[in-house]
Amino acid sequence: MEAGGIERIKGSILSTYKAQASTILKEAQKRAEEIKKVAKEIAKKEEKKILAEAEEKAKSVFSQRTAQARLESRSLLLQAKNELIEKALEEGAKNFLKWKSKNKNDYKNWIKKKIASSTEHAKSPKIILIFSSSDKGLSAAFKSYGKIEFSDDMKGGVIVKFPEKKKIFDYSLEQILRQIRKNDMIEISKMLFGG
Repeated sequence: MEAGGIERIKGSILSTYKAQASTILKEAQKRAEEIKKVAKEIAKKEEKKILAEAEEKAKSVFSQRTAQARLESRSLLLQAKNELIEKALEEGAKNFLKWKSKNKNDYKNWIKKKIASSTEHAKSPKIILIFSSSDKGLSAAFKSYGKIEFSDDMKGGVIVKFPEKKKIFDYSLEQILRQIRKNDMIEISKMLFGG
């Protein structure tokens, strides 16, 4: 075969394959566009899903943070109220101590009433009276009742002990304040803050 014939055959084969390659390339581009289109749709759906999940999570986090902030706010308010109540009780204790130092006879009578109330309940001949160390001068008036002791842990009032009956009636200022804290906090809170 001559050289020109080979070239013609080559050209014929090349043109056939070029046409086929062009068709295959066009088909591949068409498929690539379809795949891109499907991928974009899937990506949009995923994006919407992710955004919805993120929005839901953000709402949840916001709700949690809001609830936590409310709880912290209530806690701080309660703490502030408790501090004010404690200050009111401290002021009441100071007023009691001022009253006891200015009104010694009234204070003695108050102690006598507390001792009388205790002896009615215990009905025991032996009693021990415990006074604050600051009330040593006052205690002489009560020697006829029984044994007298003093405590540095008390600021005022009296503790009445009946050793035979194993009973104690505590009218110390500290016990009175403990009782108020235990039993009357709600009422004090209402008086101070309303509600």
